[in-house]
Amino acid sequence: MIGDGPMAIFGAPLPLVDLAGATVRAARERVEQFSAERVEAGRVPIRIGIGIGIGIGIGIAPGEAVADCTGTRRRAPCTWVSETVNRASRLEAHTRTCGHAVLIDAMTAGALGKGDVVEQLVDTQFHGIAAPVEAYAAA
Repeated sequence: MIGDGPMAIFGAPLPLVDLAGATVRAARERVEQFSAERVEAGRVPIRIGIGIGIGIGIGIAPGEAVADCTGTRRRAPCTWVSETVNRASRLEAHTRTCGHAVLIDAMTAGALGKGDVVEQLVDTQFHGIAAPVEAYAAA
């Protein structure tokens, strides 16, 4: 968990060949799946942005992180801590203001294949991050 939402870690403990593509595909699929589930249940599909109903946002940033697993044998929650986790969290929060469901950083965008469509957004200064983050919409 990161704040009030789930966090997924890709490429740990074993590396993935196409880490950027795998994370972006998983994010896009999850947004589509969540929206379809809402429609099937007779609810409105998800919408992205402030004050417009239920929303889902995903932030993707690659890098290293330190894992700390605590708890008991029955329940051992893990937490991941690093600037990378902070950057992904800030990108996720920014989905509410920019109106895109999946935001990725420049490193992820650069690692995607030519067929993956991304839209470059205005660099944004996030709380707790020294330099402005180059963000891209991936969905």
